[in-house]
Formats: sequence, C-alpha cells, structure tokens
Amino acid sequence: MTRFRIALLSAASLPLAACAVNDADVATAADAAAEAASAAMEEPVEQVSSERERLYELFAKADADELELSPLSAMFRGDFERADQLGDFYTDALEAKTKQLAEDNLASLMTIDRGVLNATDQLAYDVFKLSVEETLSDYEPAIARINRARPINHFFGLHTFYPTFESGQSAAPFATVKDYENAMSRHAQYGEIIDRVIGRFR
Repeated sequence: MTRFRIALLSAASLPLAACAVNDADVATAADAAAEAASAAMEEPVEQVSSERERLYELFAKADADELELSPLSAMFRGDFERADQLGDFYTDALEAKTKQLAEDNLASLMTIDRGVLNATDQLAYDVFKLSVEETLSDYEPAIARINRARPINHFFGLHTFYPTFESGQSAAPFATVKDYENAMSRHAQYGEIIDRVIGRFR
C-alpha cells in the first residue's frame, strides 16, 4: 500500500513538473509512475487470487473426502458407483476418519489468509470453519461418550432416514434389476448396522 501511495504521489506531481521539463521527460515520468503503480497493485492481487484458489481447493477436497466416506451422499449427487453400499455407520473406524479429516481441514484452513479475501469468500471461509468446529465438538470426550452410548434416538438416526430413502421417492433408483439388487445389498447392511447400534446401547 505504501508503494501504491508513492506511485500516486508521483503521478500527481507530474503537472507541476511539466512546467520545468519538456514533453518527453513528462511522458517518461508518467510511464515510470504507471509502472510503479502497477507493480504496487500486482502483489496484493496475486495474493488474493492465490488465497482464494487455496480456499476453494480445500472446499473441493473436503467435499470429495466426505463423499468417499458416504455412499449415500454420493447417490444424492447422482453417483451410483457404490449404490450397493450404505457406509460404515456407527463404527470406531468411521468416527476416527471423520475426526481426522475435520482436524486436517481446520489446520489447512488456518494457513489461508482470510484478511485478503473478498466479503463473499470470507463468509464462505467462516461458514466452513464453523461447520468443521461443530464436527469436532462432537468428538470432545464428554459428548463422544454420550453419542456412543446413545447412537440413535426417536428423533435422529439412520432408522428415521432409511425407510424414506428406500421408498422409491428418494435418491435410490428402482428402475433396473441392478437397482433392486443394490437395494437388497443395502438392506443386509442395514441389519448389520442396527446390530452395531444395539451393541452400543448394551
């Protein structure tokens, strides 16, 4: 910013200098001032672009990582490559992966200079940060113990979602034999998941 101010002052002084120098000198001075102003602005613009790119690369990676852990979320995106799978619900392995990804995402976010982002990107930064922090709050020891001891309730859990998902009116298609085979595979996994839930309750 200081260099930019100096460049502006140099440009502003040209009318006065023109009284004592010829046109060629004025043109040379004007070109120099313009180059100085351009150089002063170039670095901040590049920094803004770089930080914005890093932010959205982080968003893309976090989204891809989440989809990798959740075949159901992928199906809602129209990706049926793993339509025969429900996901690794209510397991220590899934919880460890989810927690690690959240920690990694927050660490990566903290390396991005929020101050150089525009207002819209700052809002995106803040919302992502809040979402990651809320995820991590579920893994605080006191809360984690409760969640493991009570994995589902009458308001929340896979059991409240699954019937609608398999109704034929949601993301799961029922148009081909393969669709029905995928559903049968998911049903078998659902039984295993409920057994894990019962185990945690016990």
